[in-house]
Formats: sequence, structure tokens, C-alpha cells
Amino acid sequence: MNTLEKTKKKIIDTTNLENKNGYVNNYRQNLLNGIEDKYFINDLMAGSGNELENKFKALWSSSALVVNNFVPFKKYIGKVTFFENIFEKAGFEEKYSTGLGGTPPNIDFFMENKNLVIGFESKYLEILKESESVFSNKYYSIKYLNNNFISLIKKYNNTKGYLHKAQLLKHSMGLINYKIKTGKNIILYYIYWTPSNWNNFIEYKKHEAELEIFSNELNLTGQIAFKCIKYSEFWNMYEKNKILNNYIKNIKIRYELEL
Repeated sequence: MNTLEKTKKKIIDTTNLENKNGYVNNYRQNLLNGIEDKYFINDLMAGSGNELENKFKALWSSSALVVNNFVPFKKYIGKVTFFENIFEKAGFEEKYSTGLGGTPPNIDFFMENKNLVIGFESKYLEILKESESVFSNKYYSIKYLNNNFISLIKKYNNTKGYLHKAQLLKHSMGLINYKIKTGKNIILYYIYWTPSNWNNFIEYKKHEAELEIFSNELNLTGQIAFKCIKYSEFWNMYEKNKILNNYIKNIKIRYELEL
């Protein structure tokens, strides 16, 4: 049994939800107490594909993970700070166009105020399988990208890894393009789930090594601020927050796991 299969089995065995082979009957069963439809349904329906009737029902759904963690930030927008910033707008599956046409990249969650936009790209079990980064030649001629960024695209084109680098680069492009249009500062946050004993597994260790290199490279382009954080670190930041403490308690009961 590989690490991905082992993790899925552990989630099934430890999650107190009625399910069939890891899938609940109704997407609502995958939501924590206090997570109301009105804060995310329209956003997900407007995204590039409706996952509510399939992927969202999986106990290891990445989309459900994002919704369960970030609905409170949308619900209490303007009342909860993120790294000392107050925001006025938030949502899921926001499209930020790269300017190349076609389907624009969807950011899992975003928060925005008059001066700043923070986009969140979230991963659950996806980092346990290698993905391939592929770019067409049109990416090499985007005028708003500097030479350092173009070199990064060329470096990772047609390569594989546990970090989904192409996705992060395309999200970065969409945010950079938005910065040019609005003049707002931008930050891309990569937030990802790990078991508490992640360093016992080669896939997680390789992902960490790739992330450290990629993070330094992307920040050195000078075009976007890129930050990364584990969900466990994110929970620790907010578990004593008076508004969010009950949400975080429920999140940790559901998602904290040791393999």
C-alpha cells in the first residue's frame, strides 16, 4: 500500500461520517458545523466546473478542505485579520486572467481590500502524486513577465514533481496581470495539508524540498510575493482567535491526522 492509499484508508477509518468507499451521500455531510451554503455555493457554481456532485463528496476532497477552512474568513470579512490586514471582499474559485485567452486559472480562495489581494492555492492529497508541468510556447512571450520569470517557466516546462509548479506559476501570472490592471499589491499563498508525522514519508519530504527551492526562485523574480504554510501552522495561528476558535477546534478534530 503506497502513501496515498494509506492516507485515504486512514481518513476513512478515522472520520466519523457515514460513507461508501470514502464518499458521503450528500456534499453537506462533508461540511463542518457552521459552514453555510450561502458563503460558497455561488462561487463554486461560477467556477470552472461544479464539483459538488462528485469530487466534493470525497472525504479527502481538496475543495471541501478549502471551504471548511475559509468560509469563516468570508463570513467574518472585515472582522478577522490575516497577518494584520483587514479585508473587504473574499471568495472561492476566483478567476484571474493571464491575458492569454482560454479558461483563466481559478484561485481556490482570495481576500481583497483597497491595496492588497491575497490568493490561496490549496492542496490536500494531490501532493502525494507527481504532476507534470507543461507550458505552450505562448507563455514565453508574455510582455508583463520579466526574464527571471520566463526563465522559471522554461526551467520547469516538461518536468515532473510533487509540487504542482505549473499551476502555481499560472496563478502567479494571473495575479501579476491583475496587479498591472489595478495597481494593488499581490501575495500568492500556497497552503497545504500534511499528517503530523509527514517527515516519515518520502513523498512529503520530496515535496518540502521542491517547495523550498521553488519558493526562493519565484520570490527572486521580483514580480510576486510567494508564501507557503501548512494547514497545521494555519490552525495554530487562529486557534485562540475569539471569533474562529470553535471553527478551528472542529477543523482540527476532522483534519488532524497521524499516519
